[in-house]
Amino acid sequence: MNDLEKKRGIQRRYYAGHREEISEARKRDRRADPAKYKARRKQYYVANLELVRRKNRAYAIAFATSHPERIKARNTQHHEKKKRLGLCHDCMAQATSGRFCAVHHAKRRDSNLLRQYGLSHVEWQALLMRAGQRCEVCDGAERADEQRTKLVPDHDHETGVVRGVLCTACNLSIGGLGDALLRLRRAVQYLERARERAEVSA
Repeated sequence: MNDLEKKRGIQRRYYAGHREEISEARKRDRRADPAKYKARRKQYYVANLELVRRKNRAYAIAFATSHPERIKARNTQHHEKKKRLGLCHDCMAQATSGRFCAVHHAKRRDSNLLRQYGLSHVEWQALLMRAGQRCEVCDGAERADEQRTKLVPDHDHETGVVRGVLCTACNLSIGGLGDALLRLRRAVQYLERARERAEVSA
């Protein structure tokens, strides 16, 4: 054992035997000169950045593991407060689109596109440009005040390949018919027959 290890051992034993006295002395120093205490903590943090981060991360994980109900209750309370004040779910900015601010709404949308369809932001924008920012079935443009007009990727449910851009209403309609061409043709024929009957009876 070298001199440094001996010194640290002595310091640890002294701290263990005088924990309360040391804690009270630190509190007095902090109250007497808070600016000096803050500067000293900042200096230590900068000099030992990775060590402090590892300790904080380990403490956070250990606390969350041993107090799951407290963490859940605190998070629920925090999110309810943000919702009540109209703040973004991910930050303290004002929410502009549902639960999120414009920045985090865009991040969430890009994350969902990548996870669900394997599309990057650039690839999705290219699809929108190709479709002229309109639904490729009804030719409708997206309107911020109506959810059913929102433009979304249309994909093959069997292969997962993205086929194009549809509004939410058209996408749900095609999906409801099982993406089956025969059923789609029969739906068209049904509508045509219904229109002809209506014209005859008019």
